[in-house]
Amino acid sequence: MQELIYQDQPYTFLFWIDRVVAVDSRFANVNPIPLSSLYELEKWYDKTAVSDLATNE
Repeated sequence: MQELIYQDQPYTFLFWIDRVVAVDSRFANVNPIPLSSLYELEKWYDKTAVSDLATNE
């Protein structure tokens, strides 16, 4: 079975990067993916800044 899987594989992984991603809990809408820890960075926002704006108005 293992030999069949080996022969049928579309590509061989030669290396990988061990990466740990940590994001402070004050940030929302954070969705890191294996290819990029900064995926959709433009959608991230600081929850504390948003709540501060709401209380100041």
